[in-house]
Amino acid sequence: MNASPQIEERARGGWGWLWRRLGGRSEAALAGPVERCVATAELLLAESSDGQAVHIATALSDMLAALSADEMALFLQRLASAFGPDHARLQAAVNDYLNQPDGASAAWIGAAAQMRAVELLRRLNMTPGATALIVALRAEMLRLGRSEAAVALLAEETRQLLSSWFNRGFLRAEKLDWQSPAAVLESIIRFESVHAIDDWDSLRRRLDGNRRCFAFFHPAMPGVPLIFIEVALTDGMSDRVGPILDGDDRNVPLDAPTHAMFYSINNCHRGLAGISLGDLLIKQVVLDLRTEFPSLKSFATLSPIPGFRTWLTEECRIGRVSDLPEALLDAPDLLHDGGAAGPLRDPLTLLCARYLSGRTANGGSATVSDPVGRFHLSNGARLERINWCADPSPKGVRESFGLMVNYRYVLDTIDANHRAFVGDGRVAISSGVAALLDPPSVSRRIARTSAWIKTAPRPTSRTTTPPASSRHCP
Repeated sequence: MNASPQIEERARGGWGWLWRRLGGRSEAALAGPVERCVATAELLLAESSDGQAVHIATALSDMLAALSADEMALFLQRLASAFGPDHARLQAAVNDYLNQPDGASAAWIGAAAQMRAVELLRRLNMTPGATALIVALRAEMLRLGRSEAAVALLAEETRQLLSSWFNRGFLRAEKLDWQSPAAVLESIIRFESVHAIDDWDSLRRRLDGNRRCFAFFHPAMPGVPLIFIEVALTDGMSDRVGPILDGDDRNVPLDAPTHAMFYSINNCHRGLAGISLGDLLIKQVVLDLRTEFPSLKSFATLSPIPGFRTWLTEECRIGRVSDLPEALLDAPDLLHDGGAAGPLRDPLTLLCARYLSGRTANGGSATVSDPVGRFHLSNGARLERINWCADPSPKGVRESFGLMVNYRYVLDTIDANHRAFVGDGRVAISSGVAALLDPPSVSRRIARTSAWIKTAPRPTSRTTTPPASSRHCP
């Protein structure tokens, strides 16, 4: 809701000095809230006194918080177009470098090439609470930047600024439990996007017994997690998410768990996208869990595969999976039909291995497009195992035919795997996944399934999704 009138009233009272400072502007230049924000931003950049800059930053922060969504979009467009580099300063820096090409003059070019908007955000952060506002501003930049190149550039410059503010030295890792503040626990429920938490009882099942939840916090945004990860301590590598979420075994004593399963990781702020938080949290959690449980031998994920069905649909459309009938894309219906789904297991698992590893039909290499996969592979994980019917929920079936994947973090090979993937695009895979990628094997199994699926029986109703407990996964 737009609260500009209240903010303006406050400004005319406690911040009358600001309005007087802006008095030299024409009436048209200050006609609306966006124009006043732009004028105040210019004033903040020009201010040489730190004391006065704090007051101006506080005023601008309140004014920005009062903008409507449309006004905020307009302000960011103005920020991206009118607060670019100081071209006169940049030209002078270039001339200095040409006259004396040394490290100091080169650094001066870098500083001069920075957008004025970045310096504005840095100064805006002088006021308490502005960090959260700037994170929210970047979330809006990312949205607008999908269609506006100038705003996309501003979003990238802001990411670099935020990366320096949210480096590991400023982050505080915490283990969350049922005694954590209610506001923090409510945040966990609200921001859980992988496996929804329905109520407080569901949340408690993820915190008690052999379940763990860890989060990063930042001192400038107290009480609000930046990112959190949920872990199940087990005696084997989990291949289905249902038992983990149901929590039936969470209070079974495990004096010496051997496996830590990361089954959900969630970023809480869109504005922090692209900033290295997830890999830092995983590494911190591995250290903490190894200290608490020296018996742990394996750290792995049980991850969703959100892009698999979309990818397979496109592969069929363009003919890259030519032996596979289009009817296979109706496989979510078949997964609800007891024994009818059995023949789908081989071709779907084989094709999923191709998708996750970035392999082509003839065994060549392509880019790994799965976002979850890219995250873990770039962090140094190994593609370990593909699990059939690991998530028979409507969302899991809709996105990946119910398949899930284990990525394993083998501590001795994390750095090598990271370098291979980031540098050369090479994916570390287990011997089990390697066996799935043999091209002749894939073609033969798909061909065997092709004839069957054309005549496979379909469920009698397409509109009714059976409850999870009644689904069958041969």
